[in-house]
Amino acid sequence: MDKADEAKKLLADLQTPEPVNANVEIWQGKVAAALDESKDAVLHFRNAIELDPTAIGAYMALAKHYADTKRPDEAVGVLVQAQKNVEITAEVRRLVGWAELQRGNLDDAIKQFKAALEMEPMDSSAEFGLAEAYRRKRMFAEAAASLAKVEEMDAKFPGLQLEKGLLAEAQGDMAGAIAGYRGALSESPNDTALKSRLGAALVIVGELDEADKLLREVLKVQPYSAEADHYLGRVALLRGQVHDSRQLFERAVRLEPDNGTYRMYVAWAALESNEMIPALRELEAALKLEPNLGDAYWLRARIRIHAGTVRDALADLERALQLNPNRVEAWAAMGECHYQLGQVREAVADFEKAVAGQPERAYWWYRLGRLQLDEGMRPKALTSLVTSASLGDDSPMEHGWLADAHRLIGDIYYAQGKRQDAVVEYGRYLELANKGAIDRADVEAKLRKISQGR
Repeated sequence: MDKADEAKKLLADLQTPEPVNANVEIWQGKVAAALDESKDAVLHFRNAIELDPTAIGAYMALAKHYADTKRPDEAVGVLVQAQKNVEITAEVRRLVGWAELQRGNLDDAIKQFKAALEMEPMDSSAEFGLAEAYRRKRMFAEAAASLAKVEEMDAKFPGLQLEKGLLAEAQGDMAGAIAGYRGALSESPNDTALKSRLGAALVIVGELDEADKLLREVLKVQPYSAEADHYLGRVALLRGQVHDSRQLFERAVRLEPDNGTYRMYVAWAALESNEMIPALRELEAALKLEPNLGDAYWLRARIRIHAGTVRDALADLERALQLNPNRVEAWAAMGECHYQLGQVREAVADFEKAVAGQPERAYWWYRLGRLQLDEGMRPKALTSLVTSASLGDDSPMEHGWLADAHRLIGDIYYAQGKRQDAVVEYGRYLELANKGAIDRADVEAKLRKISQGR
């Protein structure tokens, strides 16, 4: 009843100088655990096991306490000890499964949850654990089937809506994830875990204002939430507040130093500040923790391109795209690498894939057009350059390459005999180019020829 202090007073009446009753020790341990007195809790549970090595409740309580306090290795150790002295029940199998899940041993967790369900087919907790293990192994169909069984057994199972959202997010269905999180939050409006996940999902889809609000609400309740700090850092990074983002990313890493993704974003912020050495150090740490972190390879490739080790960068970019095919920026970076190696046709193919993935990126269209010109692909180059100039002119930001795009378009029109079209493009070039631009004199000479009818 959440009245642990009163329970402690009642149990004091049963206290004797020498413990003689395993059940009393178990309940004293549970009270200590409820009061966050972890050391005393472990002592009482251990006393209970010593008094009665066959007391399954003592093993289960101690293992659960270890699991709840994020000590899965000790939880598994207790359950291994239990299996030597007591009958193996579905509850034991399930708890071993949860401990293995915490340790990241997904295959072992699945094995234990399945064993529990063979003994008790209606064990909703084991089915739920099986769903999480499947989701983390990216066995999405199996995870969905297990969640459907949990919902059939108990539609209000704790964490069910959150796990459904996590499954949708893992499959790239952000709309489904957000819908799931919103639905769960409407049922549990004070659930900080749900607020945190919804905030994270909103960051991913670019709904920054709502995400910022939710994540700050999380920090008011849980000031040491690494996830909230991390995603607030991503909000700041997307807003161009690089210094603030780095502080938030570093705080998240201090709270969870073994999270590779968190370390990768520290590197990302450092890279945006052109701090290559700190960025590389964090990326190496991130990849040691999570070798399949696709974006870490893309970021390391950016550093290697800067350092001139282009072939190493290419290897990183290929790995990045294997792990995260949606990281379209990697195709553009690969195009620059191939260009530096003199492999222009390969560079053209790379930039074609880049603009196919993000057709709104004006600079990529410009680079593609220039490369196509180098390869004598003039009609395609004209299309690419016109697209880049149109997108660039519509943008409120200034682009150093935009003047050159208009010049190149003008040159193509000039060569085709489309003099008036060339005049328009050359005029735009002169508006945008610096006064000392190297091509200004050539453009002015061509305009004089056009005015003279040549």
